[in-house]
Amino acid sequence: MSDDQIIEYLRGRAHVAPPPDTVRSVMAAIDAAPAARRSWFASPLTIGIGVAVLVAVVLAGIALFSAPRVGPPGPVPDCESDPTGLVEYAMARLEDSPGYRWTETEEMWGFDPAFPVSADDPHLAYTGFTAEGAYLAPDRMRALTTDADDPERQLGVIGFPEVIHVGGHTYGYMPGGMTDEQGNVVDIHWQELPAEIGANRLSGAFPFDRRISAASASPDAVRTDPVQLTWEVPGEAGCIAWWNLDLGPDMPGSAVAPTIALRIDDQGQVVAGVYDGTNPDAPDEERMNNDLRWRFSVEYEVPDASEFERPEGPIYTYPPSQYPPSEAP
Repeated sequence: MSDDQIIEYLRGRAHVAPPPDTVRSVMAAIDAAPAARRSWFASPLTIGIGVAVLVAVVLAGIALFSAPRVGPPGPVPDCESDPTGLVEYAMARLEDSPGYRWTETEEMWGFDPAFPVSADDPHLAYTGFTAEGAYLAPDRMRALTTDADDPERQLGVIGFPEVIHVGGHTYGYMPGGMTDEQGNVVDIHWQELPAEIGANRLSGAFPFDRRISAASASPDAVRTDPVQLTWEVPGEAGCIAWWNLDLGPDMPGSAVAPTIALRIDDQGQVVAGVYDGTNPDAPDEERMNNDLRWRFSVEYEVPDASEFERPEGPIYTYPPSQYPPSEAP
């Protein structure tokens, strides 16, 4: 089951409304999904279902390489003469990492939460959240939202303020609880997501298979010359390799192709990255449809297993009847 199908389940088949924090461009790809039920934190600013979800779907479509890798990497490829080889090398190291910690920030262009929403006098700005996470190979991950620009919306990794992945199961936390079919709030805050989500979050953002209709970047498309971004890539040392991403017809975006930029250190490790899908020269209404950006930084510190525990208390589990027959577990 793919990441974008999570959205259909959480919107139409679950007894909870999904977090209202995405952009309309991803809705073009899933506009056949049924309407969402509102939750306690739904607001007039609702324009979708999660910047985090959109970033995950977009990045899951990046397909730089088609040949599988076998065995550990060899010598670190040179940044200037072989940037594509360096990116492939760094991705292999990230996939094989025993564990790491990361910080990520995701933002979209929309109504500034510091001002009342007004069609006559709109105030627009980038708003989003920052989260910190930890990964322990092969199947443990925890991510927690640490800051959000808009307190009226619950934002976070894949649309939840807290996410725990243990043993192939992914759990999302809803602060306000869930609602039953009659709209009553019930004291269940955790739900098990009805889809497989990889624990190695950063590695999973750059897989070698194609999960959405996105054009692959050719080896010659990876560059190392200076690139202009609305967000600087975190850090200072190392090589920055970057390329433009063609989302294809199924994921309409802004007139400017999004840019992926990775900072890779002299050991061939990804230490930071940026997804810049913005178009500052476009009209505000177009930017509200499409502008989003995501960046992260990595610390290669292996966390302790005690940090990853299955949530306590009642956990909502989607009944098998809510899965399509071909996808039932």
